[in-house]
Amino acid sequence: MEDYHGSLALAFYEQYQADIDYYKKAFRDFESDFIQKAGDNEVVKRLGRSFAIIKLAGLVLDNVQGFATDFDGVCEYVYQDMLENNKAIDKPKQVLDEILEDMDANRAYLVTEGHDVIRAEILGAIKAEYVGISSKYLTEKLGHEKAALVKEWYRRGYLSTDADRMQKTVNVNNQKYRMYAINIFIAKELGYNFTTGMTDRSGRENSYSFK
Repeated sequence: MEDYHGSLALAFYEQYQADIDYYKKAFRDFESDFIQKAGDNEVVKRLGRSFAIIKLAGLVLDNVQGFATDFDGVCEYVYQDMLENNKAIDKPKQVLDEILEDMDANRAYLVTEGHDVIRAEILGAIKAEYVGISSKYLTEKLGHEKAALVKEWYRRGYLSTDADRMQKTVNVNNQKYRMYAINIFIAKELGYNFTTGMTDRSGRENSYSFK
């Protein structure tokens, strides 16, 4: 703000300097509000500071005598529109959605009580509280991004884990597996219902029980 040109820029600078403490506090409040509205969307959350600067500029201009602007309405509209259109940029949730979609389409390869996977690789497991995903499968799907994504899933509460590791010991049909256990609530939030019958590779629908 030290470099300004033109009458409006000069008026802007003088207005800001006249109540600088008020504007600094307003900026912090705007930034906090935008970050809170972003929720779990890390990309949009990082843009909160930029939007706060824009909104602050609008506030200062609105207080310049003879200049009026609907800075609040415009900023809120643009921000909400961006938030809606960029939900897919929430990569941790987007990747999890893709993983669960694959699990849903390959239920014959998920072990459950009363159903074993015979002569094929186990991709995961279904329990009442979570959907287990094998570490090998997740590594093949995510590659070098696996560690960062799993850490973010854990931070958001998507994972059910053992006390000393990111994975969970899953007991199914008297067998123990170590898997990444996705809590059932996030699976439901993303539109998946793993409590219904399962279609096996022969096309027959099977039912199973949870324990």
